[in-house]
Amino acid sequence: SIFTSHSYSFCGSGSTSNLKIKDGTDIGTVTVGNDSVYLYLTYTLTGNWYLGDVHSYAGRQSSIPVNLDGNPAHKQFPGKQAINFCDLRQTFTFRVLLSALTLDNDAQCPTNERYYIAMRASVRQFNSAAECVSGTDQPAWGAPFLINPGNANEWATAFYYCKQDCTVPTVCAYSQGYFFSNPNPNAT
Repeated sequence: SIFTSHSYSFCGSGSTSNLKIKDGTDIGTVTVGNDSVYLYLTYTLTGNWYLGDVHSYAGRQSSIPVNLDGNPAHKQFPGKQAINFCDLRQTFTFRVLLSALTLDNDAQCPTNERYYIAMRASVRQFNSAAECVSGTDQPAWGAPFLINPGNANEWATAFYYCKQDCTVPTVCAYSQGYFFSNPNPNAT
């Protein structure tokens, strides 16, 4: 589902990665985090970069949609939203039910639950709202791992996210009362 409010709290800590265009320029970040019910995937652009269509995948690495060459088929990603550049959006969040996602078991994650995350955005750079209809769209991907490292012409990237534990640890406090008495009750 689409989620526009930013009033959510992650369990543990979220994971933030760079959002890069093909020449390697950082144009913002992508952040992934979860609460006990949802996984949140947030795009945040900086400077004079703006969002167009956004696509996201979260799940098992082996299940990411790819074409015959093994390159990601981003238009088949389950998370997708058309955004008009003239809306001047620099932030967007997908909210996905954790129960709807598949995951990989990974002992390196404290919860043993890991998601493979691919976040792509169509981006455009312009200096004023009047320029929003001109310019060239560029793809931007959340870094750092190549999805198909065997293809030199494809630079789509992804990263891993360890699901955070949302159980609140039980805190036990104990207090011992002390009785202070005057060792010399006759003294004034």
